[in-house]
Amino acid sequence: MTENGQLSTTVPDVLHLRLLRLAACSIWQEPDFVRGWFITLWVRLATNELEPGYLRVAATEIYRAAGARSREYFERHAARMLEQNFQRDDEGRLYCPRLLQELKDSRV
Repeated sequence: MTENGQLSTTVPDVLHLRLLRLAACSIWQEPDFVRGWFITLWVRLATNELEPGYLRVAATEIYRAAGARSREYFERHAARMLEQNFQRDDEGRLYCPRLLQELKDSRV
């Protein structure tokens, strides 16, 4: 980034496009700690070597996967973030449709 907050023109085009997609995400309207949970889940999904883009985690344990300190606090503040960004498939795996699209695009 430049000093005025603009993306540098030296950022590779593919990365630039991905950053713009992420910047358009509604997560930036959330408090910083909710963004932190989102990023933590996003990274855990993206780096899952066994099932890239998916995470097998019980609904009662998502707060741990997100790095939250308490389940109660996470449940009180994370509902909108989870609803807008994450889903579960038929096997119960947590995933983020936007991340799955990014992973698919990166293989092209």
